[in-house]
This record gives sequence, structure tokens and C-alpha cells, in this order.
Amino acid sequence: EIRRAKEGEEKGDEPLTRPVRLKEEQSDKLQTYFLPPVVTKDSTAQTIALGKHLQSVGAVMYGAYWCSHCYNQKQLLGRQVADETLKYVECDKKGAYSKRDMCKEKKVPGFPTWEINGELFPGEKSLEELAKISGFDLSSVK
Repeated sequence: EIRRAKEGEEKGDEPLTRPVRLKEEQSDKLQTYFLPPVVTKDSTAQTIALGKHLQSVGAVMYGAYWCSHCYNQKQLLGRQVADETLKYVECDKKGAYSKRDMCKEKKVPGFPTWEINGELFPGEKSLEELAKISGFDLSSVK
């Protein structure tokens, strides 16, 4: 999947959402839902350290499978962080493993929105912004 996504990226293709067939929560009926595009960039030592810190403070990224800004945010953090460390909550009802009710309860204003130390921070954030908001010293990692 990563190879195919990278090939598309090299050709200038838009990242593709991925359809999956899953059972509906209340029945055994199969329904088509969507996964976000595959993250193709590798994480760096700096983004891995930041990702572990964000995980340790309970940070959550709320997003939607179709959201280009969410994809950009994950690309900035890299595949290892996005796939293994980042707590991501899908807010669209057609997204696979959607937690739409949670997003409504939290009053998520747009995508992506970060929840860090109980506070919501809407919008795509730089590594420096995420570090500052969460209390992490990026300069301590080379």
C-alpha cells in the first residue's frame, strides 16, 4: 500500500482514501466506510520524540478521512508516528471506526483539531507549535 501511495505521489496524484467493508455497529450488515490516505513520509528522530511526548500527555488529533489538512498534519509527523503513536479520532460518520458522537460532545470546531491537556487547538500545526502547546523542548532532539 505504501509503495502504491508513493508512486502516486511521485506522479502528482492526489492521496486516495481507502474504502473498507465493515459491519455496522447495530447489525451484521456490511457497510462501506473509508480510511484516510496512506502516510508516505518517514518520521524523523525529532517527530518520533514529539509523538511519544504527545502520547504521554494524552494528546488526541480529531480529523476526517477526506481532510487534506489532516493528511498534511500526519505527513509532517511521518508514518511511524501517525501509525504507531498518534491517537487519531475519526469524526466523519462515513469514516472507518468513526467516533462522531465523541467529536460532537467535544465540540470539535474543524479538522484537524488537537486536544492537548484538555484544551482544543483547531487547525494544522507546525512541529514547533505542537511542541510549545504540549510543553516539549524540540531543541533537545537532534
